[in-house]
Amino acid sequence: MLFSLLPGKGRLQLSQIDPFVCSQCRTDFTPHWKQERSGSILCEQCVTSNQKKALKAEHTNRLKTAFVKALQQEQVLLAQSASLQAVRPLGPSPR
Repeated sequence: MLFSLLPGKGRLQLSQIDPFVCSQCRTDFTPHWKQERSGSILCEQCVTSNQKKALKAEHTNRLKTAFVKALQQEQVLLAQSASLQAVRPLGPSPR
């Protein structure tokens, strides 16, 4: 609990201010606080952690997409190769 002095009508008033508490990790001490659109208040460490998780998820999705695309291209090439081999038998050509 924090106390601050506020100027009042000709005198100073003592008011009580509750400290911020991170809605994710419940800490009450950090050099930087951030309020999200939802209204929850997060500490600097949780904000950084959430950003890293989001970037990792985005990176993973891009890698999965690239892998699926490469796999599909490989399957198309294998199918084309198999169809060409079925048309032309391997071995010496008759003369």
